[in-house]
Amino acid sequence: MFPATWRSKRLCFSPFEYSDAKRVKALFEQNQHLQYQDPTFKPWSLSTYQSLIADSAEKKAPDVEEAFYLRRIQTHDGKDIGYLQISLNAPDAQSVWLPMLTISPRYQKHGYGSEAVASVIDTVQAYGDYRRMGVNVYAENIRAFRFWYQQGFCRISHFEPEQDEGRDYHCLVLYRDLDVRTPSRW
Repeated sequence: MFPATWRSKRLCFSPFEYSDAKRVKALFEQNQHLQYQDPTFKPWSLSTYQSLIADSAEKKAPDVEEAFYLRRIQTHDGKDIGYLQISLNAPDAQSVWLPMLTISPRYQKHGYGSEAVASVIDTVQAYGDYRRMGVNVYAENIRAFRFWYQQGFCRISHFEPEQDEGRDYHCLVLYRDLDVRTPSRW
């Protein structure tokens, strides 16, 4: 079973409870100012977060396609700083997809995002034989693109033009290989 909790040098990762849906929503909405660069950051209903928590809580076998996990990111002293979503065997076997990583603005630019990505990579590699990890990032969100590129997501798989509420966006699907096992610095 995929680990429910784990720790890195400065961070703790754990599941949310169903009753935490308002907290998940609040963490996400701290980055709502980015919605004009990334349509993902538009407002979502509370039921959306409740569904994410419920999907994450379901027990899954290691080989299940698109096995979804939502994990809270906290500092070691218990401060919620964000969350991440992980989908194993997505979009295909031996692949990991990170649908979302959100860090509260006040904790950005302190290395927490990089530490979270490195820790997820270490955790999924310890869990199974995963060969690559992917994310999508909108070209309009230059800071996010730069962040993911610095994390090793340098291979552009494809480009997906999108339109949301009459506005054009340019989604890039980025991958990095995981088959070379190198210990993280976290």
